[in-house]
Amino acid sequence: MYVAAFAVAGYGRTGRTLKPFNPLLGETFEFDRTSDLGWRYISEQVSHHPPIAAVHCEGRGWTVWLQVSSDVKFTGRTISVEPKGSIHLVFKGSNHHYTWERLHTVIHNVLFGKLWIENHGEMNIINHAQGGRAFVKFESSGMFGGETKQVYGAVHNAKQEIVWILRGAWDSFLESVSPLTAIKVEGAVDIFGKEIANENVVAKLPRWKEVWDGRPEDVRTEIQYCFTQFTIELNESEDGVAPTDSRNRPDQRIHENGDWKKADRCKYALEAAQRARKKETSTVWFQKTWDQYENDFVYKSKGTYWKKKQEKNWEPTQIFEWNDGTPP
Repeated sequence: MYVAAFAVAGYGRTGRTLKPFNPLLGETFEFDRTSDLGWRYISEQVSHHPPIAAVHCEGRGWTVWLQVSSDVKFTGRTISVEPKGSIHLVFKGSNHHYTWERLHTVIHNVLFGKLWIENHGEMNIINHAQGGRAFVKFESSGMFGGETKQVYGAVHNAKQEIVWILRGAWDSFLESVSPLTAIKVEGAVDIFGKEIANENVVAKLPRWKEVWDGRPEDVRTEIQYCFTQFTIELNESEDGVAPTDSRNRPDQRIHENGDWKKADRCKYALEAAQRARKKETSTVWFQKTWDQYENDFVYKSKGTYWKKKQEKNWEPTQIFEWNDGTPP
């Protein structure tokens, strides 16, 4: 149930429609919150064509890793994003290994009207150690439907018995209820628990338990690019990070300081340099390894980043060098 909530929460901030900076080949990002939140994160852009970012995050008793890559199609009025690969979560104490695939995302009204993002599809979360699983369905708006963010789900044990029913919205909350009472209500449960949203049925059920609350506490997020306080902190300058860290990108820093024209010139120069050197660059912190669960090669952490940081022994890199002279 909690892993399912974690998987849904990953979509909580995907409603933002503003285009981010594309990471450069070899660019990295670290975020060490071990002292207060108990986890630390490292990612690296390991491929330019196709664009692939490798991610590794470790906390107190757990590890998450994945690689971010997608097939992107422009269909006229929409942009369709079909992610590749799975997300892996391992708990060190029990060695329980969970995997799930990311959902199909569609950006609507690309040419006309208000932009809005839709995440839809079925998420199958598997516990490979125990055999239990969770099914979570993200509702689709359909061809002519309006925006919807509803999710429904059911958690099964190793005997394929439903032990939790889930409902919520992918941008704001998820709650659960035990089916021990719910299954006695006629028509209350299908495989995704969808029918349980019926008001007459809900009135007969025990109280729902909130599992995840993704609603931002700061009401100002609506006027600050939908950034929460946590999101804003991600780009704060920090001493000791790798020279390739996103916070050291001059174009991003210039943009944040409000000089957009200069930032555009810098961005153009950095991307031109990337195209010139892309064949010479190899991954630094991740390596391609065969994965038995995905039955394919994936990028996994070498486990060397934090040691190198402690030693202040960074790999030499030129990816962020830019001479602020004549505009390209």
